[in-house]
Amino acid sequence: MLIYPPRITTLDTPTLYVWDTQTGVIISRTEIQGLGDILFSSNQRVVCLLDGGYRFCVFDAIRSTQIHEGRLPQWPGYQLGAYWAHEDILMFATGFKTNQEFIINTQEFQLTSNHLYPVVESFHVPPHDGKFSFSPVSFHASFVTKTQVTIIDVQNSNILLQVKGAQSLYTPLGQFSPDGCFFACGTQEQWICVWKNTSTNYMPWSNLRPRLSFKGFSFSPTMPSILTWDQEGIQLLHINNQSNDLLPNRSKLNHQQGGHLVAHSTDWVHIATARQEDSNVIVLDSILGTLQQSINTGMEILDIKIVEDSVFVVDRQKMVSWHLHTGASSTRAIFSGVLVTSGIEHIVLSNDCSQIAFSLGEKVSLYDIKAQAIIGTHLVGGDIFDIRFLPGQYRLHLFRCVSTPTKTAYDEGELAMLESRGFDRTSTLEDGWSWANLFSHGYHIGSGFGQWIVDPRGRKLLWLPPNWRAKHWDSVRWNGNFLTLVGGHHPEPIVIQFYP
Repeated sequence: MLIYPPRITTLDTPTLYVWDTQTGVIISRTEIQGLGDILFSSNQRVVCLLDGGYRFCVFDAIRSTQIHEGRLPQWPGYQLGAYWAHEDILMFATGFKTNQEFIINTQEFQLTSNHLYPVVESFHVPPHDGKFSFSPVSFHASFVTKTQVTIIDVQNSNILLQVKGAQSLYTPLGQFSPDGCFFACGTQEQWICVWKNTSTNYMPWSNLRPRLSFKGFSFSPTMPSILTWDQEGIQLLHINNQSNDLLPNRSKLNHQQGGHLVAHSTDWVHIATARQEDSNVIVLDSILGTLQQSINTGMEILDIKIVEDSVFVVDRQKMVSWHLHTGASSTRAIFSGVLVTSGIEHIVLSNDCSQIAFSLGEKVSLYDIKAQAIIGTHLVGGDIFDIRFLPGQYRLHLFRCVSTPTKTAYDEGELAMLESRGFDRTSTLEDGWSWANLFSHGYHIGSGFGQWIVDPRGRKLLWLPPNWRAKHWDSVRWNGNFLTLVGGHHPEPIVIQFYP
């Protein structure tokens, strides 16, 4: 059974939904007094914490009825560090700092009691700054600031984890898993750092990078996973998928303004992704979706390709290749003696990485890397939106817009770059979505198809979650039966394979 965080409906009424995760059937929906954290008890009851957790309501999850409403005593400087439930007992851990120490109290509330919240245990530890959270299983407390994470054992005040950063990074507060085995903290760059509780201290376990942005997250009570949520949707992350990825350098992330680039190997075993004008290339296993390697190119990447067992990367000065198995690299200078400015809108590697096509204004040129020379140029007219190489070495698909005082027309044309004549052929397109679907072997996505991907027969194949839906045709990359979604709210491309 799963509880979805309360949401505002179209009538601005906060509503709590509970549904069966195996059948997808909604079990109950309850209008509540406000939005807040939620807790699911083992006796089929839901606790909803409001006003920062100090006011709470208890609901029967099956019958959709309110059982009780209460309020914890709230004093200046007090923090609610944890809350948990067992049958009819609701437990709270609160903490506050004095001049000499930080005091942690655990209090209980029973539905049969007369609004009493007796202190069950009290712990006195050295004072720490930051947002406080508590694990009733391990008796560990955490204190998180924007630059530091500290975890201590409240029974002896031993420091079990202390991570300091030179700049603002973390988003207080952190969370312990229900079994006390893990601790997680979000970052300002939308990662989730996970540490594992060992017999002596906390060790780094994984850095999770959700595809969606998130406003909150919570550990699963029954499995090693984390649920995140935002208005765009929810996602489940498995914390045992250990990753050796380092947290992103913030100065580099500020420059990741370009669109995604995606390249497939000819046998479809490898997928390489990068952002235009960033320096990192990520290589994934196309079947498992697991990270194979990360390459810091030291370049402002403009395009990537995979040829046989090598990844090729190009910028405005050079093309560099990395062998996927040996790591050996090779560099070739490009555009020697050719004026290439920042005004260029498209730089595209050919499928075998022997040529580069680029556009400047209404002109498209083909550059041969081995000959170090421009070997073909066309003045095509209109605004050029996209360029793609055909399997043939010297032929290009080009998407453009030609505007007149009376209308705006889109078309795609095929250019033979080594011949002086213009387009071999052109065809009229309705919009950019028609261009994106041109490379799909008959599949369709985007304008006119709403939330669905449609096969060549017009049958609906896949309903896209809201956060997967591309807002613009340029966020879609078809390559035969493979669809890659490279825009929207997800930080990494989503790759989907369709089987004929």
